[in-house]
Amino acid sequence: MKREKIMERNGGITLVALVVTIVVLLILAGISLNLVLGENGIITRAQQSKNQTAEGKVNTEKAVNALTDEMEDLISKNDNSGNSSNSGSDTGNEGSDEDDDETDPDWKKLTVKERVDKMTSASTKIKIFSKEVAGTQTDYKIETGIDSSGKSVYGECDSEEKASCECGHLRDIFEKAEEMNLVKTYTGFEYQTIENDSTLYQMLTATIKEESLVLFDLYVLNSEQKLGGVIPTPFSLNYQITPNYKEWFDGRLPTTDKEDGDFESIMAWVDGDFVKNGFVGMNARISMYPDMLMNDIGQVYHAKIEVLSKKNFVKAMKALNLDLSAYEGKCTHPVK
Repeated sequence: MKREKIMERNGGITLVALVVTIVVLLILAGISLNLVLGENGIITRAQQSKNQTAEGKVNTEKAVNALTDEMEDLISKNDNSGNSSNSGSDTGNEGSDEDDDETDPDWKKLTVKERVDKMTSASTKIKIFSKEVAGTQTDYKIETGIDSSGKSVYGECDSEEKASCECGHLRDIFEKAEEMNLVKTYTGFEYQTIENDSTLYQMLTATIKEESLVLFDLYVLNSEQKLGGVIPTPFSLNYQITPNYKEWFDGRLPTTDKEDGDFESIMAWVDGDFVKNGFVGMNARISMYPDMLMNDIGQVYHAKIEVLSKKNFVKAMKALNLDLSAYEGKCTHPVK
């Protein structure tokens, strides 16, 4: 009897346990189904992610296509002109009234290569003042060779000549003209590459309408250079400049002093073919990497051309109350 009661009790417990187990399994199944198939379930979220990815891909393709179209338009415009310019352009101080109409000089219609060709074909020699007279960093002589001790030998070249200033007032007159706002300043190299031509063309161009005193100036400060970039040096490399695209001038070598850098400047009297062409141009390069464009080097540099016309030169001279008539024939620049 007792045995039968024990079996009935065990059977009841087993039945309850089974029912409880089934209920728990049903609850777990419901939870699992909700996690997988519910409104925020795995399948729903996966579908949403798929949709978002597809939408993002479409938006990205639209943005890339728009950017591509914009770049193609820009390239097309540059190809039509044959030029590719950096951010610099001619700016500066207005000189006399005749300079005020310089809105679209003829040289701007030429490609950079065409300007270079005009510069190199000019027969007029550029007349360079000595650095003692002009207060510049670069003299009228160029490096012509190396002597037996390894030192550079400097001499004059066929495409330039030494300008004379026996009165000694050249720099005074130029600075007075700057003070009077008579000097016009131009900045910004322009670049051009020719298809099927490995030559890279660059020029900083300035307008001249008459004989003029012109300052070609480039300087690179050590304090502005940083590690990294194409040429990873925290100081200036050695630069050279040319005012006529025929000879390269190198006035000094830079040091690694934080307060130093490289400073190249030439002051010249420009006339003849350059006036006929309506412009002068300057090019610059690193002596170690002569084929690199300035903007590809990665160093911070400052380049400009300053033009003081003959008429404005005389204005500044008169403003200083200078009587230089005794130096007629002894100075390349006007004396009266």
